[in-house]
Amino acid sequence: MSSPFESALAARAAAMAEACVRCGKCVDACPVVEPAGVTAETRAVIDGVLDLVRRGPGSEAARQWASACVLSGECIKACD
Repeated sequence: MSSPFESALAARAAAMAEACVRCGKCVDACPVVEPAGVTAETRAVIDGVLDLVRRGPGSEAARQWASACVLSGECIKACD
């Protein structure tokens, strides 16, 4: 059985994944894409991140991007 926190987190992740239109603005705005060596196409990164959010394995590019995150918040600011 999930705790209230786990349930709330799962609901937030599901809402975020559903709202994403895969425009790529988040990846384009991210200051760590280049330093992290993320060379995959934006769509591949986003698809992998959405898989991670849904608790899947994600793609190598998504894991690379997520691991390099410095919490700049630029992705959130860029998201419509």
